[in-house]
Amino acid sequence: MTRLSLALLGPMQITLDGQPAGGFAYNKARALLAYLAVEAGRPHQRDTLAALLWPNMPDEAARHNLRQALANLRAVLGDASATPPRTLLTRDTIQFNLGSDDSLDFSTFAALLRACERHAHRHMERCRSCAARMEQAVALYQGDFLAGFNAGDSAPFEEWQLRLRERLHQHALAALARLAAYYERRGEDERARGHAQRQIELEPWREEAHRQLMRLFARTRQRSSALAQYETCRRVLARDLGVEPEATTTALYEQIRDGAPSTEHREPGTDQTRHAQVPNASTPLIGRERELAELGTLLENPACRLITIVGPGGIGKTRLALAAATEQAEIFTDGAAFVPLQPISSAAFLAPAILSALNMQPQGQRDPQDYVLAYLRDKELLLVLDNFEHLLAPELSGSDDATALLTDILRRAPGVTFLVTSRERLALHDEWLFDLPGLNCPVSETVSAIESYSAVQLFMRRASQVRRHFAPVEADLRAVVQICRAVEGLPLAIELAAAALRTHSCTAIAAAIENKLLALAIDLRGVPERHRSIRAAFEHSWRLLSAEEQQVFPRLSVFRGGFDQDAAAEVAGATPQILASLIDKSLLRWDGVKRYDLHELIRQFAGAKLEQAGDMEQTCNTHLLHYLTLAESAESQLAGAELVSEMNRLDVEHDNARAALRWALQRDDSVSALRLSASMGKFWEVRGYLSEGRQWLAQALTLSREVGANQGAASALPSSRALALRQAGTLAWCQCDFAQARELLELSLSLYVEFDNQLACTEVLGTLGGIAFEQGDYATARAHYEECLACMRKEGKPRWIGDALFCVGLVAYNQGDYAAAQTMLEESVKLLRDSGYELGITYPLNALGNLANLQGDYAAAQAFYEECLVLRRKLAYKRGIAATLADMANLQTKLADYATAWKLYKESLALYGELENKRGVISLLSGLACLTLVQGQLLKATRLLSVVEVSMVQLGARLGEPQYSDMQQATAAARAQLDEASFAAAKAEGQHMPLEQAIAYALEISSVQIEHAV
Repeated sequence: MTRLSLALLGPMQITLDGQPAGGFAYNKARALLAYLAVEAGRPHQRDTLAALLWPNMPDEAARHNLRQALANLRAVLGDASATPPRTLLTRDTIQFNLGSDDSLDFSTFAALLRACERHAHRHMERCRSCAARMEQAVALYQGDFLAGFNAGDSAPFEEWQLRLRERLHQHALAALARLAAYYERRGEDERARGHAQRQIELEPWREEAHRQLMRLFARTRQRSSALAQYETCRRVLARDLGVEPEATTTALYEQIRDGAPSTEHREPGTDQTRHAQVPNASTPLIGRERELAELGTLLENPACRLITIVGPGGIGKTRLALAAATEQAEIFTDGAAFVPLQPISSAAFLAPAILSALNMQPQGQRDPQDYVLAYLRDKELLLVLDNFEHLLAPELSGSDDATALLTDILRRAPGVTFLVTSRERLALHDEWLFDLPGLNCPVSETVSAIESYSAVQLFMRRASQVRRHFAPVEADLRAVVQICRAVEGLPLAIELAAAALRTHSCTAIAAAIENKLLALAIDLRGVPERHRSIRAAFEHSWRLLSAEEQQVFPRLSVFRGGFDQDAAAEVAGATPQILASLIDKSLLRWDGVKRYDLHELIRQFAGAKLEQAGDMEQTCNTHLLHYLTLAESAESQLAGAELVSEMNRLDVEHDNARAALRWALQRDDSVSALRLSASMGKFWEVRGYLSEGRQWLAQALTLSREVGANQGAASALPSSRALALRQAGTLAWCQCDFAQARELLELSLSLYVEFDNQLACTEVLGTLGGIAFEQGDYATARAHYEECLACMRKEGKPRWIGDALFCVGLVAYNQGDYAAAQTMLEESVKLLRDSGYELGITYPLNALGNLANLQGDYAAAQAFYEECLVLRRKLAYKRGIAATLADMANLQTKLADYATAWKLYKESLALYGELENKRGVISLLSGLACLTLVQGQLLKATRLLSVVEVSMVQLGARLGEPQYSDMQQATAAARAQLDEASFAAAKAEGQHMPLEQAIAYALEISSVQIEHAV
């Protein structure tokens, strides 16, 4: 839909997609557009519109003219083909519909000024947010509403236009006056003069604006300009209104003429009471623009009187508070004051600290708290209380409650606002929490555009201070990204790391941080002791914990990737109350739903404390047991209706499972390692962690052999070993490592035979049948599958019968027995649907799509593929998604939708590459070869087809249907259209082309062809 832009504040301008809209046959059509757009909030009667624009015509003639103007307007806007149309029509009414991308300066102007009126602020004339809105509004006001526009003989329209024009004119003048006063108060004289001058341009006799200019000229020592401005004002008033200047204007003129010193605009009382005790920051604030704006909005709101910036040590709370106080001090009549609390030892000294920051001393023996309350009672003041957390610890703060004084001040001094920095919330009813995260970091280790990340910006600035000619090469930049990501954007850690550049390279610092994050330290004067190293910063928080919290907090360090409340209770003995307290103290993070986690630096600090307490082994063992139980429970549900929820559960806890596995292997706990890795096998298969899963299973199996040999037994837990072998074999099969897969599966089968586990034997035989199938040995595959089917029918297990029917049906249609395949695949879908096994349903659905594709029923094939893809995406089944995408791409090639096919091939290839599934990549290359062929690239297609043929032989595999048939037909077509010598040469070239090169070659060809076609 085209983008409409309507400018009505000034001369009328109408553009469509940035170009002037032409084709208006009638000026009344423009008038109709302006009226409908401005009054778009309601439908308008056609008779009323006709009377508005043609008041002097008979009713029928006026309605006829309205129809013509409306038709002209709709034609200009392209309304007939627009979805939705801009003119909403009924038999009796017309209403204008502004789209989401359209712009109307009138509406934006009104909305901005309305937002200022509704904004919760202390004083509009000092509000930065409202000043920004008014700046946008006056920029839109380019002159009188519909300046120079004449709708002809229409008094009602002219009355509407003039009424609106005057109202908007006054709104613009008021906004300009407020802006001039706002910038005058801030001392930004040039901007103030611009807004005052604009008022005079709109209304030359506006005395308030003349006075503003006189004051501004005088304040910048332009006395003659100030006096001349008065003379200009006097002449205009006499000429246009026949009056003399107001007494206030004349008195200002005489004051300037006589050289009086004070012409600055001030509010009463501000000279005596305004405080300016916010220290200047020694370094610029980097990467906190969003947080500074959000904090500013809170400070502007008079309802927010106690704002606490919370976060761990080194996160930048003080620096942000200083910036916010400096920026927002002017909105408070009495300014702002900074109260450092680190030097005071207890709550008893809080009131004297506030008085000291205000440069006040109690008289005589008067109690400091009473004096503070009396002094602040009638003040409008921002008090920044920095580092409040240690006053909240009872053993450190003394008997007095530090928050009681804040509560009293809030109650008895309604103009006082507190901005507090603390590692722990104050837990007061009036408190507004402002959680401060780390600086934003690159999401990967790429070095492209890293300067846009605030964490990197901070490192670079600090680095240039340490090494004046710091010019990082690509390796340095990668190390900088690694550093920033490792410390999760913690500003203190970044500054400490950059400071180390005096003696170390970026890469050396990054390597050291990976192993010893807490060693970061600097030695600078003026830096608080608690900020001279990461450990010192966290030790400060550690000392504020209760004895029970000091027991629980270190145990939480064994978790990876977060944890829930149940895990925290079982592994660390954490109660909900302790977790809440650790969150309040900024040592623990909560996602607001159910997951907790630790900042990596804090986790390492807690881990060091756990080591010191000698509690590491017991805690890790408990952690291992918890996640082993979770994994085994989930694995038992993966064959049924709970598959999605259990997969998602394992996904969330994957990092904890990895940590538990790592611990079991380190401790030579072969039983736990086997049980846990075996239980995770299906998850690794479905979610695509194929290589990682094979590595874990291989380590667990190796350990079990070594431990078993030492103990004189084959394995400590044969059933777990059998399952682990089976899972390892399945993952090897998924990556087309057929020899390894067969070896592992046969070992697993021998153990299941020994245990007389018939069901497990059948399942392993089914997987062996899958290997035979992919290698083109359909007879062996069918024999294995039919044996499985017979066993499952005997067992009477519908879900397993459905699986076996799919396997037999798959072989049947690849052998050309389409009718039998159709019957078995449809029965398989029904049984698996009834069992609620969504993963299982996807296999016969995809096979039915392939069968329909083979028989030329492309609509049915597309329907089966789409249903299958929806389920596989829901399950995040990467290998299955890749396969279905490739099949859909092959189908789109047959349907000549080459752009869609190209898009599907690219997505499928990315997944197959991630899974390291070579057979999938080769199969997909056959599809790309067919896509190349149908676009007329015969030689290039022949090379690619030859690559596929050779690669499949090398892999020991065969393409399934319909890919195999498509490839055979494509090869025959290329041979028929090329001469024998050209065909043979191209085929020979393909035989010597590496697979990786062939993929790049195919993508390049397809990309060029698709772009050319589009």
